[in-house]
Amino acid sequence: MVMGAFPMQTMSPVLDMSVAEYNDTPSPIMEIRRMVENIRPKFVPLHQRMAYDMRLYHYDRYPYDGHGGERFNRRSARGLMSYTSNEPQVLAKRVMGLIERSKVDIRVRMPREIPMQKMANQAARDFLYAALDLAEERNDAFMLPSFMRRLAYFATLRGWVFGRSLLMRDEMGMTIPDITVWDPLNVYYERGPGGLDWICHVSQMTWDEIRAMHPDATPYTYRMSPSGTDRFTVYDF
Repeated sequence: MVMGAFPMQTMSPVLDMSVAEYNDTPSPIMEIRRMVENIRPKFVPLHQRMAYDMRLYHYDRYPYDGHGGERFNRRSARGLMSYTSNEPQVLAKRVMGLIERSKVDIRVRMPREIPMQKMANQAARDFLYAALDLAEERNDAFMLPSFMRRLAYFATLRGWVFGRSLLMRDEMGMTIPDITVWDPLNVYYERGPGGLDWICHVSQMTWDEIRAMHPDATPYTYRMSPSGTDRFTVYDF
């Protein structure tokens, strides 16, 4: 994983967790930023459709138009608001509920697996189940929705599911899994001859949020230490 952050409303790089020192050679973070900006126009139609779907999910408020019967008129209805139907939201919540309550089943199947391979497959399943449990504990610690809830939310309302998983060490040297479900509205990717070439999630975070999630993050091209409330654009690549 490569992650970089840039202060909002500026062009100079601030954070680079993959490069130890800065020189005249373009950093990987600047290259990632260039790749994202070059492909961003291609995602405009898809992101507009996602935004439209989200508007269907939320109630649309508009001024009352006076067609409520004889006992209402435009003057007496002044200040009242009408809302669109909640039918799309009800349907979406039912779908999200079904996904969220579904059982997680991990299978590693090999044709004609030999006994030793079967034991290895079982160990892989046990590891993945344990990783999901630990990732949920991490979500609880950061007061984030559960993995299945976020998965259900984005699969239903965005129509796509993106994410990344990795193992990392915390300040105590403990290896912990980090399984993050990305908002497809902020994801950019490019395909190559062998399939997915690269993928990046763009978000905004404060310096305190960055340090909480990634304690080893340090600014190196910033003239002064950022305060905890400074906001940055983060590229999770």
